Amino acid sequence: DFDSTSIPINQFAAYVARMHKDGDFGFVRLFEDICEVSKTYTFPADVSQLEYNKSKNRYTNILTYDHSRVKLSSDDRDGRGNYINANYVDGHHKANAYIATQGPMPNTINDFWRMIWEKDVSVLVMITNIKERGRVKCDLYWPQEGTETYGIIQVSLITTVSFAYYVKRIFAIRCKTNRKRIGYERLVHQFHYTDWPDHGVPLFTLPVLSFIRHSSACNPDTGGPIVVHCSAGVGRTGTYIVVDTMLKKIREQHSLNIPSFLKHIRQQRNFLVQTEEQFIFIYDVLLEAIQLLNIGYNDLELNEHNFDYIIQMLDYFDKDSNLTRLDKQFQLVILQNKINDYQLSSGQMEENLSKNRTQAILPYNPCRIILSTDRKPAGGEYINASYMHGCHRVDEFIITQHPMMNTITDFWQMIWNTNTSIIVSLYADEKSQPDVPDFWPLPNQIMDCGSFSVCLIDERFECEYIYRDFLLQSTEEDYELRVKIVSSTYWPDACSPLKASFNLINTIRKLRMNVKSNGPIVVHDLFGGHRAATFCALYTMNEQMEVEGTLNIYELAKIYHIKRPGIWRHNGDLFFLYRCAEVLFREIKLPITYNQNQTSSYHRRYLPHQYIPSQRLDEPVPITSYTSTSIQPISTSSSAFANVAQTVMDSFSKRRQKSRSYRSQTLKKILFLNNESPL
Repeated sequence: DFDSTSIPINQFAAYVARMHKDGDFGFVRLFEDICEVSKTYTFPADVSQLEYNKSKNRYTNILTYDHSRVKLSSDDRDGRGNYINANYVDGHHKANAYIATQGPMPNTINDFWRMIWEKDVSVLVMITNIKERGRVKCDLYWPQEGTETYGIIQVSLITTVSFAYYVKRIFAIRCKTNRKRIGYERLVHQFHYTDWPDHGVPLFTLPVLSFIRHSSACNPDTGGPIVVHCSAGVGRTGTYIVVDTMLKKIREQHSLNIPSFLKHIRQQRNFLVQTEEQFIFIYDVLLEAIQLLNIGYNDLELNEHNFDYIIQMLDYFDKDSNLTRLDKQFQLVILQNKINDYQLSSGQMEENLSKNRTQAILPYNPCRIILSTDRKPAGGEYINASYMHGCHRVDEFIITQHPMMNTITDFWQMIWNTNTSIIVSLYADEKSQPDVPDFWPLPNQIMDCGSFSVCLIDERFECEYIYRDFLLQSTEEDYELRVKIVSSTYWPDACSPLKASFNLINTIRKLRMNVKSNGPIVVHDLFGGHRAATFCALYTMNEQMEVEGTLNIYELAKIYHIKRPGIWRHNGDLFFLYRCAEVLFREIKLPITYNQNQTSSYHRRYLPHQYIPSQRLDEPVPITSYTSTSIQPISTSSSAFANVAQTVMDSFSKRRQKSRSYRSQTLKKILFLNNESPL
């Protein structure tokens, strides 16, 4: 009886922790019970098995129940043309809130777009890649540029924007046979998650939570069902539907019954939520949402309307917990997200201990850089370095420590392997220490790194930075890589206004436009810690603001912590990001966005292309996708600015007058990144 599996929201965290014990034994047993009940369903799926429809099914075992299948309009007397492998699925307080379907095939693409048109669909969710593990999982069903016609539906690609974990495309669609309403066009928003493995689950829950919230919120109140598809239209598709529905329930109810809902929707399409992993992942994603609710937030995404309020509330003091909301956020980022030792095992191997400057900052195994060399002794592929996502790519940055004498060759091997063209070196006082060597050759000398060599070809001092240009040449083939190191001391400078923190960011962005390689930006400080992480975070925030006009600092900080535990030292690191967010909201002109949620009939009319933000990023994100005019360095005033400390003090002084619950000790926690030890 799944009615007894309803979990009060205030007990959800404890329930999930209990079910995770003993190798997720509780979840495994519960999912097995659901599968056993599903086996008793005997709903007919006769139309799917008709001879002329079999070729329209991607998988022979994924059939559509007759009672819930989506029927297309058809002029055929026998209804042969009305079949598509898709089912209606209920949501929260809404029947047929979703259409769960398979990834289109060459012979079903026309039917797929006809379904989008006939069912008044505004949001299309894709949770698969075209190819996975060398196999075609879904055929390309949209134009990569311009306009294409699929049967009677004309589809025009208006814009494509690539983010680290998903791609958003906007299409304008028109029915060519609709003579009564000539010129009538609709916008369809496609959200394509690109980092979700088949039969598996993503590494991180927060990007999925954000993806589901954004895509679901894009559907107008008067819009049709949300179309969700993966490859088969059951596993990843079912996971999305369950999470989205439960998120809506959280707003109104005090408990959740996931098994009962899954049992219900499995009566509408078979095998929804296909694996134990996916079932467990649902709970983990919802736990993220509930944890935010427990500290007083439904969502921590900053926008032009709420950012001032959210930042003000960071200092709201809860007498029951004796913590501010900033304290609680930091606990969720760090303390409630502890990484197990086995997830850091590569850095803890005996042969690798000497390659770490500190054992307090080690790379998370799934995100560490693995060196590829001709000679691979034990541990030869290890380097203390981690991939970090940016606005557009999951591997936009690499954070690493300053090379040691025994890791200099490994460092350059990483640069060579990853095709990196830009290195950002961030220093404080440690450059004078004996164990912080220069890791490049002297002028007119060549460093031999086995399959390639390194040569310093130029060195110059400009304004605040030192620029060094290197040429890496293969010793085996005709290939070379040009690399530039930009060194900055005392970044971010506590004696400069917050705006100045973005000077280095904009310098690197301009350099990146002019390089040919598409490799990540390598950022290092002494330990590969808070200074490098802050640079990557601010760089990402800057681009995110220009593209979307919104920020989620909590999500960014938490994922960075998982990928490289130890980079955030205390809540002051988190607070610094929020203060910099205020600068971005003041200085960056927000992008023009189309209001997808308006309920008037206007959203059905076609908008001229120039009114929709366009960024052509359909291919692997090109470094040169920004024009020179798109990057505007944050302006600074010629008048004297107070330093960071005074800015923060003044800000809190103003808020003190507004807030009844204010704790002066918070000011003592404001840290200045250059005056504290890195650990």
